Amino acid sequence: MSFKVAIITRTKDREALLSRAVRSVIKQTYSNWIHVIVNDGGPAEIVERAVATHLEAYGDRLKVLHHTASMGMQSASNAGIAACDSTYLVIHDDDDS
Repeated sequence: MSFKVAIITRTKDREALLSRAVRSVIKQTYSNWIHVIVNDGGPAEIVERAVATHLEAYGDRLKVLHHTASMGMQSASNAGIAACDSTYLVIHDDDDS
């Protein structure tokens, strides 16, 4: 499915901040979006815990990419962008809300 807006979130080892960013995305009133979380070299468990309680709210609007090693901010952004097919995109990092 193609979504109008892709929300790209880059993260690494920041569970509390990522959880806050996830809540911010979930609260949006516009619903034609996909949230692409790029875990840039951190443990997968941190990201999985941050999204676990929101899976029902996400439905099919979540995609998580795990990099085994940090690729850096630019590469993480590009990986998130490449993973979606949307008209618009926004970078919403783990420390944004």
